[in-house]
This record gives sequence, structure tokens and C-alpha cells, in this order.
Amino acid sequence: MASAQDVLATKADLSVVRADLNVLRADLNAGLAALRTEIMALKAETLGIEGKLSRWVLTCILGQTAVLASFGYFLLEHWRR
Repeated sequence: MASAQDVLATKADLSVVRADLNVLRADLNAGLAALRTEIMALKAETLGIEGKLSRWVLTCILGQTAVLASFGYFLLEHWRR
């Protein structure tokens, strides 16, 4: 019976565990709040990059269209002669 007393948890042991869990919960909440802030910053940065990329792609498409139109015009003028 005496050896079983050493294995059983007491109310004091449970209160220590609860206190540790509360500290861990507070750390986890703080970490999650920091992570949410970082995610929001990354989303804002991604939106900025997305806008720049869209403008760049549009410029490339317009340039390619101009080159192809010029090449087509050159071929039409060359074949008419």
C-alpha cells in the first residue's frame, strides 16, 4: 500500500500540472497571434506582387501582339510584290 501512495497523483500535483498547462496555453495563444500577424503581412505582400506580375504579363502580351502584327504586316507586304 505504501508503494501505491507514491504513484498516485495528489491535488497539489494536479494543480501544478494545471498551472503548467495554463502557461503553455498562454504561450500557444501568443504564438498563434504572432503567426496570424505574419500571415496577414504575407497576404498583403502577395497581393502587391500579384498586381505587379499582372501588369508585367499584360505588357508582355501587348508587346508580343505588336511584334506578331508587325511580322504579319511585313509578310503581307512582301508577298504582294
